Amino acid sequence: MDIKNLKFAYTKYGLANINTASKEFNYFLDINLKIELIYCKGEKVKPYWRKKQNTDLNVLVGYFKGESLEHYNAKMNIVYSKKFEFKTENKEVENVLNFLGLPEQQYFKVLKQRQNTSV
Repeated sequence: MDIKNLKFAYTKYGLANINTASKEFNYFLDINLKIELIYCKGEKVKPYWRKKQNTDLNVLVGYFKGESLEHYNAKMNIVYSKKFEFKTENKEVENVLNFLGLPEQQYFKVLKQRQNTSV
């Protein structure tokens, strides 16, 4: 399984985005910090994570359970940003939901749904 396009990984401090990652931290695929990842960045290569050399490929396959990397990244983006953007034809509702919660546990509570009161 190729995870070079993985955009999010966990640290002991919480969820990290590949754009803000650095070699100073240890990264993990799972919230329990068991599946270790290696952060890679070169001068000519865009940053990416790879599995640690001794990690069995079946561990990655089992973690994703058939979920595509694109879907996983989209889901984790919601967890990371605490926002869900959607398209709607209803002009009374703004197309962004903001969530309040603990992203590490993936439990959310809707903070607010902005409504446009002017018609």
